[in-house]
Amino acid sequence: MLVEQVPGEVMNVHQILYVSKAVRELSDDEVGRIAEVSRQNNAKKNISGLLMFQAGIFLQLLEGDAEAVEDLYQKIAQDPRHGHVTKIFSIDNNERMFAGWSMGLKKIEDIDIRMINEILSWNRLIAGIEPIDNDLIMKMLGRFRNRS
Repeated sequence: MLVEQVPGEVMNVHQILYVSKAVRELSDDEVGRIAEVSRQNNAKKNISGLLMFQAGIFLQLLEGDAEAVEDLYQKIAQDPRHGHVTKIFSIDNNERMFAGWSMGLKKIEDIDIRMINEILSWNRLIAGIEPIDNDLIMKMLGRFRNRS
């Protein structure tokens, strides 16, 4: 399902990036089913984004109307399938990073894991002790978008 943004249109887009850990092991098929339901729900609310996962760790960017994105993040934070939900950043931008994607899904092993490891330390992020460089993270996400 696609989320539209008119090329060249300037808009106020709220973006939240968070990391979380599944409370139990999820199969790739289970994650795929969760993503499919999310795509349908996000399209109804004009939310786009990306969900990346590896070994029970999730990194997700949500983007859209501020109220809708914040409400969705709160719902995710309350979801009993997640533990240690940590908001990395909450920013406003003038364009969507993932326009056209109601929810991109990528298993992290399929992309350049070295690049991610240079930028993110999963355990330190989850513990809330890793300093966050929003620009580096957005650059990493942009590389993923450009490869897909």
